[in-house]
Amino acid sequence: AATTVIVLEQRPKNLPPKPLAEQQRHRVQYEAMLREIQKQEERACERRRRLEEERCRREEVATRTTALWSRGVLPRWQEVCKSRKVRSLWWEGIPPSVRGWVWQHSIGNQLNITPANYKEKKSISRLPSGLGASVAPGNPQLEAMTLDILSTFPDLHIFQKGGPYHDSLRNVLGAYATYRPDVGYAPMTSWLAAMLLLYMDAVEAFVVLANILNQPCMLAFALPRPNQVKRYLATFDVFFEENLPGLFAHFKKIGLLPDVYLGDW
Repeated sequence: AATTVIVLEQRPKNLPPKPLAEQQRHRVQYEAMLREIQKQEERACERRRRLEEERCRREEVATRTTALWSRGVLPRWQEVCKSRKVRSLWWEGIPPSVRGWVWQHSIGNQLNITPANYKEKKSISRLPSGLGASVAPGNPQLEAMTLDILSTFPDLHIFQKGGPYHDSLRNVLGAYATYRPDVGYAPMTSWLAAMLLLYMDAVEAFVVLANILNQPCMLAFALPRPNQVKRYLATFDVFFEENLPGLFAHFKKIGLLPDVYLGDW
C-alpha cells in the first residue's frame, strides 16, 4: 500500500529565518498532520482487510453452498425441494452455477410449452409487421418494449442494441407477446426476461417467463385486472405492516403506497 510522505522544510536561505515560536508552531502542526495521515492509512488498511475477509467468506460460502446444491439438492429435487433445509439454502442465495436449473425446476412448466412453441411464436414476432399483429409498429406496446430494452440493466451493456443479448431478449419478449396476445408486452417484463437470460438460453427463458406470468397474481398485473390488483395490494399491505412495521409506517407517512412500486415487477 502507498504511504503518504510530508516533509517539513525550512525556509529558503534567501529568506529571513522563521521566528522560534513560529517554527515550534509549525512543528506541532506538522506532527499533528503526520498522526492524522497515519490514522487515515490505518483505517484504510483496516477497511481493505475487512473487505478481503468478506470476499474470502463469500467465496467459502459459495463453494460450500454450490456443493450442497449440486450433491445434496439437485439429484433429489422432488424429494427435498420443499424441505426446511432447502428453504434455508434459498435465503443464503442460490449459486450462479445452478441458479438457472433451480429456477426452471421450481417454477415448472404447467403450460407444457415446447421448444417448437417458442420457435413458432418467435417466427411470427419477426414478421415484417415487427412483432406480429398483436404489437405492430406504432403500437404503444412495441414502443414500451423498445424503451424498456434500452433501460434494462444498462450498466451491463449487453441487452441494448448491438449487445450480445439484445436479440435474445427481443425474441423472448416478442415470442411471449404473440403467445399471449391478450397480454402482449407487459411493461417492465424486459427486466424479468433479461434476468432469466443471464442464467439460461432463450428457449428456457421463454418457458419460465410464460409460466411466471401465468400465475394469477402476475397475470392480474399484466393484463391488468384492477379489482384483483387491488386485492393483492391490500394483502401485501397486511404482510408489509406485520413484518416491517417501521418501514411500513414511514412509507405511509410519506404517501408511498404499494400501487406506486409493486406494479413495476
